[in-house]
Formats: sequence, structure tokens, C-alpha cells
Amino acid sequence: MKKPSRIVKATLATGVAGALVASMGIGSVAFAADKTPEPAPTDNAEAKAEEILKTLTLDEKLGQLIWTHVYGANANEVTEEQQKKNQNVFGQDVKTPAEAVKKWNLGGVLYFNWSGNIGSPADLEQIATLSNGLQDAAKATGKKIPLAISVDQEGGIVARLRHSITDFPGNMALGATRSEELAKKQAEINGRELRSVGINVDFAPTVDVNTNPQNPVIGVRSYSSNPELVSLLGAAQITGYQSQGVSATAKHFPGHGDTSTDSHSSLPVVAYGQETLDEHLKPFKAAIDAGVDMIMTAHVIVNAVDPDQPATLSKKVLTDLLRDKMGFKGIITTDAIDMEGAQLAVMSEQEKKDYENWKCKGTTSFNGGENTAPDKAEACVDLMKKIRSRVTVQAVKAGSDIVLNTYDVEASFNGLKNALKDGTLTQKHIDDSVKRVLTWKARRGVLDQKNVKPDEVTQHVRTAADQFVASQVDSKMVTLVKNDNNILPLKAGQKVLVTGSTYGNPEKLQPKLDALGFETKFETTAKLNPTEAEIAAQVKAAQDVDAIIYTSFKAYNQPEQAEAVKQLAATGKPVIVVATSVPYDSAALPSAVAVLNVYGNQDPNHDGAARALAGVINPTGQLPVAVPALADVPGSKALPYGYGLSYSSRNIVIPPRHAEKPAGDIFKDVTSDSAFAGEINFLKELGVTTGWADGTFRPLQPITREAMAAFLARIVRSHLNEDGKEKLDEMVSKEKTFTDTKGNPFEKDIMAIRALGLTTGWADGTYRPLAHINRDAMAAMLQRTCQIDTNLLVENICSSAVSNLKPIEKADQVFVDVPADSLFAKHIQWAKTAGITTGWADLTYRPLEPISREAMAAFLYRLQNNIVK
Repeated sequence: MKKPSRIVKATLATGVAGALVASMGIGSVAFAADKTPEPAPTDNAEAKAEEILKTLTLDEKLGQLIWTHVYGANANEVTEEQQKKNQNVFGQDVKTPAEAVKKWNLGGVLYFNWSGNIGSPADLEQIATLSNGLQDAAKATGKKIPLAISVDQEGGIVARLRHSITDFPGNMALGATRSEELAKKQAEINGRELRSVGINVDFAPTVDVNTNPQNPVIGVRSYSSNPELVSLLGAAQITGYQSQGVSATAKHFPGHGDTSTDSHSSLPVVAYGQETLDEHLKPFKAAIDAGVDMIMTAHVIVNAVDPDQPATLSKKVLTDLLRDKMGFKGIITTDAIDMEGAQLAVMSEQEKKDYENWKCKGTTSFNGGENTAPDKAEACVDLMKKIRSRVTVQAVKAGSDIVLNTYDVEASFNGLKNALKDGTLTQKHIDDSVKRVLTWKARRGVLDQKNVKPDEVTQHVRTAADQFVASQVDSKMVTLVKNDNNILPLKAGQKVLVTGSTYGNPEKLQPKLDALGFETKFETTAKLNPTEAEIAAQVKAAQDVDAIIYTSFKAYNQPEQAEAVKQLAATGKPVIVVATSVPYDSAALPSAVAVLNVYGNQDPNHDGAARALAGVINPTGQLPVAVPALADVPGSKALPYGYGLSYSSRNIVIPPRHAEKPAGDIFKDVTSDSAFAGEINFLKELGVTTGWADGTFRPLQPITREAMAAFLARIVRSHLNEDGKEKLDEMVSKEKTFTDTKGNPFEKDIMAIRALGLTTGWADGTYRPLAHINRDAMAAMLQRTCQIDTNLLVENICSSAVSNLKPIEKADQVFVDVPADSLFAKHIQWAKTAGITTGWADLTYRPLEPISREAMAAFLYRLQNNIVK
């Protein structure tokens, strides 16, 4: 029996808290992805499609509109069970995936784990070989048209390829990071990896705006309840995927985020008005503006557009709204047509009763479903042929170009043929859809796509750079919403019990905590709703530990989990909840002393959880949705959209500040419109630089170590009174000069920064004044500048926000090219935390590159002016 809802529906967020667009570093550049070679998009795609279209038979045309699953890990060799399943979908004369492609001239296939295409963990060489075999089969047919090979690789809970390509924690986790940059980079990485195994279509991203906490099918697959944030991150991922030659698909149009039932097993209806619909449409408009190749429909009735038909079967939704009003010219694909949300919509009342009474669910083209009575199997087969035929025809008539994932290809084909005969569909309608598919294949390079090289796949996946990006997402998504008495982070060496709902996969969290130095116990047999006996076992296991970590999973709808947490808290041990689904659990679990939201139950989510629990990272995520209070839970508290705590003992990243542009030109080569003109003007007015004798500043020239010394020494002197200047001169007089600086015009400045502890020079006694200063050494010098003895100074050189930052005791890897154990890692992390540098857009810092004079001006300005907003 389904439990009554205890949580009210959230309203659409009206604003995005914090900066949505990540700031770029000095000299920011576009992402430089390791791109798998691909054919360039064809400029004359429509003409090429038209040429091919003229040569196709009716069967060949219809085949281009059918994209479905095939059973087997190899195109030409299958198990006996897979053979039977292929025969059920494609006909008794079809045994293998290759034969299915050839017989029906399929336009595309869709990979799944349950169909045997992808194992766990995924075998990339096997997948690549399967892709090649299917493409060979397609090119062996009359017109030799290559396939669309597609997959659902959203990340998080919906990811067909796991562990062998780069794993990411999912969309709502990305929403918590607020990072457009990471969203794009993630899609670039997964796009490249998918392309390397022959996949050219990803049915991602999900751009539904999740405004209903009771949504059973979207939830953490959505970025947020805020349509602006969903639009931003969705567009970024579309750009990322398609930059790698993999088509993105925005789904599920016109929005599946406000449903309380699952369209896989029912027909949801959303009753909101036009104003709310417009909010749900915003991410799809952003997707269209971003050039998305495909949009997937929702098996959902949207009363504001068509109260009679689900979107998949509605001309008002697909043609009138999506095509005509919103101007989408790409491919429209159905969601899987064997979902009940589509099938129930075309059944008569009597057919619905028969379907239910005969237990026809799961019926194939030749056999009844798993629970169908033997004497009703034939009746179910006949009924489902009619239903699949109707869904196919109505979807195409409504405006869909692709009929996705039919379990009876013959029924779908016959439906389309009969519709052409009786005038329900016109030949022009079919031709228009086929032309769109062929145009996409030409434009995306599918028509010219060469087979991939299975033995080279590993060169393109899970690189060190990819893993670093994943760790950044894992870390930045963690959202701390409760931390009573600063119980977190836990102290190294503590003994902790890891328990909770098995749906939260606590077994994934335990070894990660072991690796971070904790002594762990593990106790859980509890499923979604723990029994009294299971709770008692958890309580017993908690007797000899210092803390309890409980993995919750949708506890806001499962009061038994709340009871478990309550009884565990009664032991007197602190209970820390790691919420592994949508972040509403904090409202249901007031007995917990701390709550971390990680937005999923997979390895990447638990990676972030473990690092936050141990204090390796500082939680900085922000809630992507508002959390309503539960009326029937004493102590339940609502939390606003954008809420998120950080550890009080850890540094919060300071945003970089930018100087105002000056009214006039500064130097001959620095105009008021130049990059960093305000920062350069700041240094000029401070007396730190006068430029060169010819009136130039030479902003792009690398700065030398002697010039760096002059800049820093002059900044220091500008903060000294007369006594301080005398004391500094006395310190300089006692310093031994470097072997290569005597007589240097900047000798006094070089000796000043040595006396102040900003540099020690090289081990051979030199300073190397004419060498360029690299970015790693620069970070160290700037941090040391903020640590100068304040007894010398009239005021701190660095802004109060920067001065108050605590030194980094143990470096974390914050850039892909700065390992945590590298020489200047602590200083570079400090500079990033201080907002002095944000690094480059490809997540590198480039520590050994010299710094330009304009970049140094920006760094020195931020050092003195950054503030916490």
C-alpha cells in the first residue's frame, strides 16, 4: 500500500543564490578537451539527406524512424536466451543484433545493461566491438546508412557505463556546485568517452525542473527546482557533449518535474497553468538556443497545452508548441514507447481492464508477460500488437521523428504502413521525419563515421585529468545543512558505525572511510523501511563506537528510517546522516546532529561524503531545491533554496575582485579598455610602477624576478611609517647579498624582500634577477607578503579577508596539474582560496609558466582588495 505524502510540493525557485557562472582565471581560455577524432559536420547536410531520401524504399524509410534495443554483447554471437529475446522483438528469423539491423533497416539502436550490451563494470573493448559490428551490419544493407548508437548516460543514478569510464555524481549534484564550468567539462569528458566506444547519441541531459518533492522518477536526475539554474547547466552540458561529436538530448518535453507518479508505470497528469508551464519550458528554450540536436518527449498530460493526450502523442505539444512556437528544427524522439504512460493513453476502458486482468505487462510480440496466465498469453500478444501499433502511429502523427524502444518492431512497422494506406499519415509527413534523421546523420558526421579502434579505447578514458575533474564535482557538490556543535569534520582515528538503508549503499562508503584513517564497523540489512529487528541490530552495533554515520534514502517518505535515526541517537552517540537521494531528508531526521547531502548513492557521491566527513574538503555546496518542513515531524525545519553551511575552522573561497576601469589611457599600450586596465592603474597610482621610459607598460611581457622584487618591496614600503622604513633599511643592511645581484638597479628591493622572508633565493646563492617568475613561486611570495610582521606596518598589506585566511596545513589537489604533494601546493591552494587566482578554464594552474605583467597587476590588486561578500 502506498504511503500518504507527508511533504508539500515546493514552489519554483525565483532566483539563483550565489554566482552561477564560475569566474575565469588570468588568461582564461576555452576548455581544451582531449577530443576523439571525428568527421567534421557536413555543411550541405540537407542536400545530402535529400539525395539519400530519394533512393529509399518505404521499408528503408520506416526503419530510419525506429530506434530500439537489441539483445547481446556481440553483434553476431549471442546466448540462447538472448536469441529468444531478439526473436520476440524482431521476428523468429532474427537471432542476433546484426540480423535485426539488417532485416528492419534500423535507424538506431539503444544500449542497456539489461539487454546484455553493457556489463558491470563496463567492458569498453567489448562495447566498441559491438558498435563496430552493428555499424558493419547497417552498412551491409542496401543503402549503407550508418546507425545512431545511443545510450542513457546522465551520470549519477542513470548511467549505463559505470566504473570503466569517468563516473560523476549526477545532475542535482552539479546543481549544488552551481558550476557551469564543471557541467560543461563533465559532458566533454563523458562525450569523448562515449564516442571512443562508438556511441554517437546520449539521451542526456535531463532538463526537467524538479518542483515536486514527491516526484518518483526525476528527483536527483534534475539539476534544480530553479529553471534558470537548470537552463544554465543544461545548455553547458549540451555544448560539452556535442563538442565531442555526441548528440545531446534535452528531456522530457515539456517537463516531467512536477509529477507525482512515474510514467514508466502510469500516466501522470500535471494541472498547472500557463505561467508555471512557461517556467518549465525555459530550460528547453535554452537547449534550443544552445543548438541541441534532439529533444525527448514526456509521457505526461500537461493540461495547460493538451488535457486529452500525453505530450508524446499530442500534436498540440510536439508540433504546435515545440516545432511552431518554440522553433525547434532538430529531431524529436519519444521516450520509450513501451512505458505504460504511453500505452495506457491509447487503450479503451475495456482494453485497460483486459490488460490489467490478463496481466499483459511485459508481453512481447510472441509471448505473454512474466505473470500472464498461459490461457491469456495469445490474447495479450494480440492486444499489445494493437497498442504498440497505435502508440507508434500517434507519436509520429503528433510530430515525433523517432519511435524509441518498441518491443515489437513488426507491430510498429505495420502500424505506420496501415496509417499511410488509410490516410492517417501522409508520405510527406514520413519523408519530412526521415529527412530530419538523415540530415542529422550528415551534419553530425554519422554518415562518414569510421569504426572505432577497440584496442585504443583506454587511451581516451579515465585520464588523470578526467579523474581530477570528477573529484572536483564530487567535492564541490557536498552540501552541509546541519552541523550541531561543529561535530564535523570527524577526528582522524575515531571509531564509527556505518549503517543505514541499503538503498543508500553504505557498503560503498565504509571502505572510503577506512582509507581515510577511520576505524569502521558495518551493520545493515535494512532495506527502504527498516524493521524493528533491523533497527535493534543497528542500535546494538552502535554501543562501542564514537559516532554513527547513517545513509538515508528518501527518508522523508519512509518514517521507519526516521525511527532508526531516533533510536540510534538515543544511544548518546552522535548520528550523522549522509542523505543519498533528494535533499529533503533533513526535514525528516531532526534527531541527527549533522546532515550532509550528496544527491546519490553511487561511488562518486560517497567519495565526496567521505572526504567531507574526514575534513579533507570543506563542504561548499548549496541546496538546489528548497526543503519544506514536515508537519507531522516534531522539530522538522524548512531550509531555503541556496542554503549550505561550511566548516567554521576551514577557509571559505573568496571571490576575485576586479578594479574599475579608469577614465583615460594609463600607458601608451594600456588604454582604458585594456584587460586589467583598472588593476594596472591601481599599481601606478600606488607608486608601485611607473612603466618604461618610452611610456609603455608592456602588459603581456613576462615579469622578471627583479621586477617582481621591486613591485613587492614598493608595496611593502607604501604601508610603512618612517620608523618602519628605518627598521626595514636596518634589516636590509644586515642581509648578505646574493652572488648575482650586486650592482643590480633593483638590488635594494631584492634585499628587502629577502629580509622580509619573501624569498630565500636559490641553493647556489643566486637570485637570478633576469629570470622570469613562475606562477608557483609567485603564489609563495604573495602568501608570505601577507605574513609580514605587522609591527612594521601602518596597516596590513593584504585585505582583512585575505589576511585572516589560515595557512593550508595539508594541501588538497585543487588544480589538475598541481599534485597535493608538489613543492608549492599549499601556497597555490592558498592563492586560490584567497581569490587571487582562479586558474584557467581547463582546470589547470600551469605552475611553471611565467606570469605576464598585466596578470601580476591583477594578482597584486586582489591581494590588497579582495573581500568576503
